Amino acid sequence: MSKTSYVYFVGMREKGPVLPFCKIGMSDEVSKRLAQIQSGNPYECFVYKQIRCSSRAGAQAIEAAAQADAASKWRRGEWFNGTPEAIYRMVEASIKTKTAAANDNIIPAVRRKLSPAKVSEILTRPKPGGLAESLRRHMEAQR
Repeated sequence: MSKTSYVYFVGMREKGPVLPFCKIGMSDEVSKRLAQIQSGNPYECFVYKQIRCSSRAGAQAIEAAAQADAASKWRRGEWFNGTPEAIYRMVEASIKTKTAAANDNIIPAVRRKLSPAKVSEILTRPKPGGLAESLRRHMEAQR
């Protein structure tokens, strides 16, 4: 049985204004992870956005893809230069582009059965047989 995991975008603020730093990570329990990040941090940390994933493997794939999409803003570890909103928009635009490109190759009946998040998850998985093979395996697993 898969455990729900999350990909999160954490920001920091100092007495109101949001600072230009964003952490992209994953956790099964975001509130506990936020407390860990906050420990020792002089600024208030907050979760800007979290993406629910149906499995840890899916969250790991989406986290890796999000970090790769934001690589031009990388600072250190899982931290990126930019507000969480700006980094999230950059990642979201990249995912939409990848999803749109994939949708051109997905038959409409399959596309209607998958959420945009699931399509993104499938796109970021290793695909030995290509996108069509990944989608076929996913659809079979849903039966």
